Amino acid sequence: MTEPNYVVIALKRVSKSKDENTGMEKESRRLIVKNGLTVDEVVARAKTMCDSKGVWRIYRSVNKRNFDKAFKKLQVEMIMNPEFADHVDSKWKSILMGSDCKAERKFLVDIDTKDFNVHNQVISVLNELNIELFDHRETVNGFHIVCDPFDPRKLSEFKDVEVKKDALLFLESFEV
Repeated sequence: MTEPNYVVIALKRVSKSKDENTGMEKESRRLIVKNGLTVDEVVARAKTMCDSKGVWRIYRSVNKRNFDKAFKKLQVEMIMNPEFADHVDSKWKSILMGSDCKAERKFLVDIDTKDFNVHNQVISVLNELNIELFDHRETVNGFHIVCDPFDPRKLSEFKDVEVKKDALLFLESFEV
């Protein structure tokens, strides 16, 4: 049995003029990260994959993934749909990141403002609910908080706050 691990994704950032909707280019790199690596080691490993010029952002899955379950689903998918044989890599990534292959149940609180008052109020609400916080990072536009699951309605009063049940945690941005 394979131990669950995180998935790290590096996305290349482009100017907003190239993609008005997201500002993200389709180019990406994915890396499976073994348990026990520090964030600095994860970022260093991800940076080795990013060789084309541009601004890259590195993210990590909030929840570890169940590789055994994902592999069985991939096998079934390939048997049932042999026409996807040329796309095994993309099918694998898609199945692995699917919600039914999560090995954990953590939430990501996405705060889309740099306002420290909003940030501190969110932390206060989570502390009042006795929610365990696992990771806390400043992002380009605000903050990410990884925590135990809770009733997302408890944060509904905040307009710049979204609770995500399975998402990507921002780690770092860099330019090549």
